[in-house]
Amino acid sequence: MNTFPRQSLQILVSFLVLISIFFAPFFIRSGQADVGPEPILPPGSNIKPEGKTSIEMQSETVVLTVRKATGSDNTAINISPGNYGLDMFPTWFPAVADVEAEFTMQNPTSEAVSMQVWFPLASTLEDVNWEGRSGEVVPSIRRFQVTVKGKIVDYSVSELPNPQGGDMPPLPWASFPVTFPAREKVRIKISYILPAQKPEAKWKDLVMTFNYVFQTGAGWAGPIGKAELQVYLPYPASPETIMSMPAGGKVDGNQVRWTWENFEPGPGDDFSIMMMQPEPWENLKAARLAVRSKPKDGQSWLKLCETYHGLSYSLWHKILGFGEVYSALGLEACQEAAHFLPKTTTSDGQAWLSLCATYYRLSEGESPDLSLAVEACHEAARILPGDAAPHYGLAILYLSKLSSSPSQAQLQPVLDELEIGQELESAQPPSDKVYFFLPLFGLDDPPAQYITNWVNRISNFPTVNSEQPTKTAATGATLIPPNPAAPSNVIVYGKPYSADSHTLLLLHLDGSYDGVQGEAGDATGAEFAAGLYGQGVMFDGSDTLSFPTADNLSRTQGAIEFWLLPNWDGDDEQSYVFFEVGNNWENRMRIMKDGANNLRFMVWDSVDEYGVAHNVSEWKSGEWHHLAVTWQDTNIALFIDGQQVEKSRNINLPEVLGDTISIGSSAVEGAYQANAVIDELRISDLPRLGDKEFTPPQPQSPPASAPSQKPTLSPTATSSRTPPPSSTPTIPVVATIATPSSALQGSTTDIGIVIVAAVVIVLIIAGYFGYKRTRAKSVK
Repeated sequence: MNTFPRQSLQILVSFLVLISIFFAPFFIRSGQADVGPEPILPPGSNIKPEGKTSIEMQSETVVLTVRKATGSDNTAINISPGNYGLDMFPTWFPAVADVEAEFTMQNPTSEAVSMQVWFPLASTLEDVNWEGRSGEVVPSIRRFQVTVKGKIVDYSVSELPNPQGGDMPPLPWASFPVTFPAREKVRIKISYILPAQKPEAKWKDLVMTFNYVFQTGAGWAGPIGKAELQVYLPYPASPETIMSMPAGGKVDGNQVRWTWENFEPGPGDDFSIMMMQPEPWENLKAARLAVRSKPKDGQSWLKLCETYHGLSYSLWHKILGFGEVYSALGLEACQEAAHFLPKTTTSDGQAWLSLCATYYRLSEGESPDLSLAVEACHEAARILPGDAAPHYGLAILYLSKLSSSPSQAQLQPVLDELEIGQELESAQPPSDKVYFFLPLFGLDDPPAQYITNWVNRISNFPTVNSEQPTKTAATGATLIPPNPAAPSNVIVYGKPYSADSHTLLLLHLDGSYDGVQGEAGDATGAEFAAGLYGQGVMFDGSDTLSFPTADNLSRTQGAIEFWLLPNWDGDDEQSYVFFEVGNNWENRMRIMKDGANNLRFMVWDSVDEYGVAHNVSEWKSGEWHHLAVTWQDTNIALFIDGQQVEKSRNINLPEVLGDTISIGSSAVEGAYQANAVIDELRISDLPRLGDKEFTPPQPQSPPASAPSQKPTLSPTATSSRTPPPSSTPTIPVVATIATPSSALQGSTTDIGIVIVAAVVIVLIIAGYFGYKRTRAKSVK
């Protein structure tokens, strides 16, 4: 048995606020939907007397046995799952704790005392957005049992005023009668199931919290003689699995135990423990087992390296607690992967590219030596001669070691790799792993633009000034222009179109719900409103507009475009659906804003969900935005205001489509109305944005004999320049290291605005892109 001291919760909370301006997901990728905020789950609590009393609490023992949740645990809490998007999952919580609390009460007087004993079944609901959740019930404990003197007793439930004010709903309390005989002890035992509370966004798929409120027991006479709290974990209790907990906990295997004498609990004594969710721990165990089973398998070591990274960093910022344990282990695992990874096939090249990016991220704050990452990117470039990603990666690696005012000679390796990457990208898009090198606030820019912005900043080259938003004549609402850095003649998007040979459905919505080619729209409750061009349709309440899918939507490829005037701010943590087709939770397509403030294009086949997402917390009510999505083969893309903001090349399209297209609301529930005006909607039978058509290139196989040197790049059609050889070049050594978080201040998006917006998101967001995290201290 040993002592496991930790920092105080107050210090932890302060630090978390600082680091949480960056989201937990390593990168935005497809995954399960987060369509609503996390519910405000109740904590465990002490029993409370009905009023002032002479009855004493001599002792209490509280045992929390934490385990992975199952579908049957969904009923442990009374909740409205649809309001939180939980109804689409078979299991609603990552884990639960079976709670058993035993209280030994003493009546020191010479007379028997009878009273009602109370227990809170819900939290005080301090959430300011509560009133916006239509049809919500107070999340409260449902599986609850009381035993007095060894016998199960009945209890009643009463609703009492919410201490947060009259605008909050009343809270349920359980009460039961107890008679305390004179000068006798009475044992009261309470048992229930307590779900884990997940963080709002930053570590949604990694961390969970269990809370216990001691202060409700302060109403008994005198102090609590002895209080003991025991937590049994589903894994060893250590810094690898516990992120934070109160000081004084004694660790013994899977158990942590706290003991207090003469305990007078106040608000500062309530208990909270933050720990790893069971699933990431299982993933970590599997990754470690794979390495032990095949100690010379490079892919297994790479998987372990990536697993450690997921437990070490939230984007570019180390995770408190877990990150301190796992980042060094991740670097060691990456080094082992470099010893054993093969160097022949295309999949080997992708592995080396992953190794390059992962080591680069893990080295932040740990190791200034990036030679292994450089070597890995060179191997990837050799094995994947047509892929721009390793060259963009090398440019970023070189940039990360430069000062704020590098010489031309120091910049040249960066410019060489950038030019090679651009030439290769002109033939085919880089593999998705290129985005592993970009921080969150770099995802809005293509890699070449991200690198160019960085170079421009540190070389004091002026960037393009952003234009001011203009006002539309139709409504007076603000119209956000496309990225001013993009040439104005590349894409014409969002204008009122006429039907052409690729138009399946075109809706002007100028006083008619019908399409211009005679398609009849079926509207319920929707009303016409001022649009961007003429009129549009306002969808709120229970409004719907639908069309037959047949002849109006192609399953295999196409595009959907429309203008949107939201009646909400982008950071409101609410869910709205703008377009959907599908009769159930499989084989669907959906365009929506979710409760984590992401604009999402989601597709389902008969088994899995895929999608792309982009955060729109900066959107304001009354501003027009143009939205578009495209799909073809295994490719989907999302466009906002004429700019591609996210794409994926690894999806499966629906195998069949439902009979009806829903516009302005969801198809499955007929809910989640857009609460917005939609105007000028067009569906096409090929991927396009406005007047520009897109045909994603097919993956190309590397030549049978891969060159041993990077390709030669010419700045013009007639001149040539030989890039650096495939051997590892020397990175310029300088006194000051310009990290991505500082160097990107020259981006076309002002980083100060981005940080302020991120802080707001952290304070109110629920659920953002999630990536599974696991962690470990050593490979045994």
